[in-house]
Amino acid sequence: MLPDISFELRLLLHINLQPYPQDHLRKAQDVAFDTASRTLQRDLLETNLKGEVDYINWNRTKINAWYRLMEGIGVLSFADSRELILSPRPVLLYKLLETFRDTENSTDFGAAIPWIEDHFMSALNTRPGTPRLHQGITDTLQVLIDEDLLSVRGMSDARHEIELPSTQSRQEEPTVTEFELHGWPNNPPASKRHLFDRFMEGAL
Repeated sequence: MLPDISFELRLLLHINLQPYPQDHLRKAQDVAFDTASRTLQRDLLETNLKGEVDYINWNRTKINAWYRLMEGIGVLSFADSRELILSPRPVLLYKLLETFRDTENSTDFGAAIPWIEDHFMSALNTRPGTPRLHQGITDTLQVLIDEDLLSVRGMSDARHEIELPSTQSRQEEPTVTEFELHGWPNNPPASKRHLFDRFMEGAL
């Protein structure tokens, strides 16, 4: 399954496939994204993990190890030792959508996001009605749109649709059904590369 994916996507896929009780790394990300939209205090995450993923003895060391791993993959980052930023790196979101497109031969955004959630990482808010993209992921999506790396559109007759929350550069909340990737830069700046790639470059 998915033979030609990056190290980061393969690691996310491996984490997502783990059965109980080894599923705590994915469950921790679910809890983080369910708890907050853009930023999350580490103390609150620790409290919620102890309540919702209580088959692991969570402590500061384990939580630090978890978010260092998630940062390395590109799922989130942190402002300081106390606050997490729940937005994936642009390259990770782009590659997830690219993998969906190439694997499923589809640019159906309403199908892509649940597929990402099923195979790799949390992506949707859990609420009734039209599926709604998580705010942190929406912020990253908006970066890709603003930099002309990706475009999205809605179609009234589509089977699947995803609602986008407003962002700092867009006040409306459109319903999206299709996406188009415009190509990833061949030599992107450091901010647009996987952290692992930057580490390997520095090690050579």
